[in-house]
Amino acid sequence: MIESIDNSLQIVVLVICTLIAAKKAFEQNSRAWTLLAFFFGNFALDDLYLVMCLLTVGGASTLSVVSELSWYASYIFLYMLIRQLAPPAVKVPKSFLPWLGPILSMSMAFFFMQWGNIASNLIYGALMGLVMYAALHRLSRPVQYGHVKMLCVLVLVLCFLEYTMWTISCYYEGGEAGNPYYLFDFLITVSFPFFLRGTRKAVEK
Repeated sequence: MIESIDNSLQIVVLVICTLIAAKKAFEQNSRAWTLLAFFFGNFALDDLYLVMCLLTVGGASTLSVVSELSWYASYIFLYMLIRQLAPPAVKVPKSFLPWLGPILSMSMAFFFMQWGNIASNLIYGALMGLVMYAALHRLSRPVQYGHVKMLCVLVLVLCFLEYTMWTISCYYEGGEAGNPYYLFDFLITVSFPFFLRGTRKAVEK
């Protein structure tokens, strides 16, 4: 029950955010807003698929690839959004900070292989690492990329919440309201509207 409520709430928030971003994209003919709308929309499709499974078969479907493809697409669009708003510099800075993203993501991928599919965990790790590298790279150069600071911080917060939620799911099972998994999923839901503000600040630099 709590899982259905949690996912349904997230779908509602994501649909609203998708409509707002799509409206901005149409009004401003903006590629950045279009990418954000696709990010929200694909994340919502992931949740919608999970809710449909809960309502029809009472749990997660064996066809997890449907959910995974939606998640993959959402993070690809998020990466494209960062690049669109802040194209990478020609000269890559000699800083170790951005590499912390891929190091963390691949470490977590190997950790999660204890419970999940090897290939999907490697893809998750690669996409999360790519997104975190992009965010950390821009945060490491505040003068050049100051206009995307809020968006990049939100990206890192989202990744942190995702990893925390996934780690909790490895050790806590069941749909009880006291499961901390739902707290972090709720925090992810709360974070989505802030992506609208972060994108607006970057677009209106």
